[in-house]
This record gives sequence, structure tokens and C-alpha cells, in this order.
Amino acid sequence: MNLDTVALVNHFEFIGARHSELVHHGECCQLARRWLVDMHRSLSFNRSEEHRLHAPTWLRQRFKWGPVQWPLSWCETVRKSQIDCGVFAALSREIFAQQGVDVYPAQVILNQPKTYVQHWNLKWANIFQTIPWIGQEYVYHEVCAVAEAGDSRIRIYDPTESVWLDSEFSRGINGVVGLNVNSPVPLNWGTLTVGQGKWALI
Repeated sequence: MNLDTVALVNHFEFIGARHSELVHHGECCQLARRWLVDMHRSLSFNRSEEHRLHAPTWLRQRFKWGPVQWPLSWCETVRKSQIDCGVFAALSREIFAQQGVDVYPAQVILNQPKTYVQHWNLKWANIFQTIPWIGQEYVYHEVCAVAEAGDSRIRIYDPTESVWLDSEFSRGINGVVGLNVNSPVPLNWGTLTVGQGKWALI
């Protein structure tokens, strides 16, 4: 996928979009963050210590995926039954960070069937007048870039779907065609060099 292709994709202004962050406005939000981390520790308690890094797969069971109104605070979020990919990513970054690993906000462009895109357009149109994350065949999606401390290699976790994305998988439905990692240094996802807030097109 080259820059000419990107220019032709409808609503690709999200190339310049900033990752989502939850508002923190006091003790209520601090309690919400503590609840999130404690819930993760509780649900990960019986897992093998052989695998130190525990992805927050339980978030997908606790929250449904759907549109929300931004800005959104921590204390509001934990009371919701439905959140979008930006919220899933923000919650997951907090959980990963509490496990002592380096985690960075990341954004991907995914290839999607037109039937999916049409469905999402209808779902979101009930709430928003414009839907900048949906193109004609591609969508903007927020994920997490996770690295062991001091390692330049990263893994990409999609908390909305509770899966780790394969760096070799870049075609077909849900194929990653672009990746942006907001890190202060260059990082490696498979053979791709990413980071420093620059989009890498696959």
C-alpha cells in the first residue's frame, strides 16, 4: 500500500489522528484506575507464573464494543457497558504498564469488507454526524504496542478483539495495512521498523 493509495481512501484524515486518552479529574478517577488494575490481578491470579505478561482478555467480556461520546473520564468509563476501541486501548495500556513492561499507544489501518464498513457506518451514524475512522475499504483502529523492558521488539495487542496481531499477516480481512506507534524511539514489529509517531505503510 503506497501513499497514492492512501490518498484515494475516503476519510483518511485519521492518518493525523491522535490516540485516545481518558480524562483524569480527581480521586474518583484514581479509584477507577485502581479498580481496573485490581480486577486484572484478580482474574489473572490462577494463571501460570511461567507467563509473566497477562493480556487483559477479560475486558472484552466486561464491555461490549460500540460508540461512545468523547471526552471520557476514567470514572465514567468503568460504569459503562459499551466502549470503543480507543477506550479498550487506553484501559489495556494501564494494565500492561502495571505489569512492568513498556507499552505505547498504537494505531492501525485495517482492510475490511464493504459489508462490514456499511454496517459500522449505520451503527455509528445514529450518534455521530461524521465518522472519520471509517473509509471505503479501510478502518482506523487503536491497539497497544508492548515490549519487554529494554527490548526494541514489540508485539501488537488488539484489546477490542482480545488477540495479538501477527506481523506477517497483512492481507485479507482484518489485514494490517498501516501502523503507527507513539514511542520516543524506533521499534521493530517483525521486519517492520515503526515508532516515533510515524506511520509505516505495509
